[in-house]
Amino acid sequence: MKRVVITFFISIASTAFSNAQYFAPIGSQWYFDSMDSGQAPFHSEYFLYQSVKDTSVKNTSCKKISISKYGYDGNIHLYPPLFVYGDTNEVFYYSSLFGKFCPLYKFNVSVGDTLEYYTLPDAFVTDSIFKVKVDSVFYQMILNREVKFIYTEPLPTINGYSFSFWGYYCWYIGGLNQMLPQQIPNIPEMDGPMRCYDDSDNTFSFNNNWPLTCDFTITGIADVESSGFLISISPIPVTDHVLFQTKSTSEIKIIMINSLGKIIRSFSFRNSMTVDLSDLPTGLYLIQCFTEKNHFSLSQKIDKM
Repeated sequence: MKRVVITFFISIASTAFSNAQYFAPIGSQWYFDSMDSGQAPFHSEYFLYQSVKDTSVKNTSCKKISISKYGYDGNIHLYPPLFVYGDTNEVFYYSSLFGKFCPLYKFNVSVGDTLEYYTLPDAFVTDSIFKVKVDSVFYQMILNREVKFIYTEPLPTINGYSFSFWGYYCWYIGGLNQMLPQQIPNIPEMDGPMRCYDDSDNTFSFNNNWPLTCDFTITGIADVESSGFLISISPIPVTDHVLFQTKSTSEIKIIMINSLGKIIRSFSFRNSMTVDLSDLPTGLYLIQCFTEKNHFSLSQKIDKM
């Protein structure tokens, strides 16, 4: 079972909302980090999902969510939109492959529940139904709202392949890594996680531990090479404490990402800084460095012993 360490304020909801809150109000925006599945530098581009209008599909009232990718090549790439409807009980999305609305987020769940979702069979997944198990459920206060978070574990199908939400999904916002379930684990080379969310009237927003601006991009290789500062990380392999040093006189921003693509540390320093990593499990981590002007400068994988 996944262990959940919660360092922010949590209150356990004793009762459900008397009035369900609708998903994707017009004007809502989701920013998802992207690196073109490893073809572009880290954080060099992003997907912007926007709830743009009320519409109807198959005689069902729903919201249209446009999808645009702001690419590393400097262009804006348009993707087919999503059509969704739902509230804090359940959210559905229209699948043109199945010709109907399919469950997307199920919120009235308890730890241990098994959930079923639709997906298209392929060479690895031969069933159009995939299953996940609810691993943990908790509530977090975000601004003026109490938000329910749900973490699921995939139940493997043939050859060990399955679909799942890699990371949490929650009321109002949905998936914190991608809007739709993913076929494979989100390693650092894959797209995601969600950077941040804003609702229609700017009264509710969520920053998913994203230390840069929501629309941060790298516009060409010149930005990657322009800063030119040197940074050292020691010892290698990393143990319980790691020393960061730089010859730059500018402030350096560090982001640490685990093997699931989740940002687990972010901090800034000048000259040098020792960071305690004793609470982190052994494994591979990604270190990313930025200048104080948010120019990307270094990406290095390290082993934590």
